[in-house]
Formats: sequence, C-alpha cells, structure tokens
Amino acid sequence: MGLLILQCLYSSPMLVPLLSWRMMELTFEFGFCEDTISGLVFVSHALSQYSDSVLFAARICRIAESLISGNICEHSLRAKLTQMSTAKFLIEPFQISADYCLSGYNSAKIVGDVDNAMMCGLLYCTSYFFSIPHLKGLQQYMIKFFEQMAKH
Repeated sequence: MGLLILQCLYSSPMLVPLLSWRMMELTFEFGFCEDTISGLVFVSHALSQYSDSVLFAARICRIAESLISGNICEHSLRAKLTQMSTAKFLIEPFQISADYCLSGYNSAKIVGDVDNAMMCGLLYCTSYFFSIPHLKGLQQYMIKFFEQMAKH
C-alpha cells in the first residue's frame, strides 16, 4: 500500500485520501505496522491539501513523527515520509522545517536512498532560503548539494 499511495500521489492525487483511509482501516483490523505510520502521514497530507483543517493535519503529522522515532525502521521511514509532511511545513517556523529536512536527508543517506535524499536536500535548500537573514550560508550549502547530486 505504501508504494501504491506514493505513485497515486503524482498520477491521481484524488485517490490519496481513499488509500490512506484504507491503510488506517487495515491497521484497525490487523494491527500496527510500518504502513500505519505512512497512512497517518498521508492522512495528514490529504487533510492539508483538500480541507481547511491544517491544524488537525499538523497534529496527525506530529503523531506520525512520534511513532517514527524509536521504530525499528526509523531511518527508512523518515527518509520516505519527510517530503510528505506538508502540514508540518505549513504550521512550523521555517527554521524547524529546515532542521526536519536535514534529518530526513541524513536518514536517507544512512539507508542509501538516493532519491529521497536528494528530495530532502532540495527541500532543505528551499526552507533554508526562507529562514535565514543572509544568503552566504545558502550558497555554500547549495554548491555542496549540487556536487553530491552530480555524484549520484
């Protein structure tokens, strides 16, 4: 279900709320697993995209984050789900979002997930651009980021 919902996010985004609800129904029926955390993040994403309850979506995203920390597959979940935490980016200050993207980037590098590492790095550059008063640090980080991107 986790792979299917990621593909639906780009091909048919209206299926994301239905699939995330199905993931939560399976959790209620069969118990907690990694897809439960993914389902919560995608419920949060769907609420922030298709309704006016952004605060509720941010609370659900915080629950998913607390379930990620301490999980056996913490780094792979953080790598996959950092870029989907849109409610967190809408509510939290940009400085916290930059740190969150950096932790997702580091987790993706630990796991070896190059695609999500590059997406988290790009989100980090974007949030860093909005959060700093001077842009000297951003130029240095973007040069390092694009060099790493060229390697992979």
